[in-house]
Amino acid sequence: MTKRILAGVALALSLASCGIQVVDKVPDNNCICTMEYDPVCVIDDGIRYRYSNPCNAMCDGWGEDDYVRCP
Repeated sequence: MTKRILAGVALALSLASCGIQVVDKVPDNNCICTMEYDPVCVIDDGIRYRYSNPCNAMCDGWGEDDYVRCP
């Protein structure tokens, strides 16, 4: 059990040190989307933005080709 906890902490630290900040993002415009939670991420200028669903990402101008894996 202790080894699993230590492995989890080590993984979290290694992800945190990879230099990509994750920011939850809400579109700035007046786009209407559902409240469904199906997160997608995009990277812009070294910052990983996480949107609650693809509709919100599209409202900010991102498309499926821009999506990257969310942590």
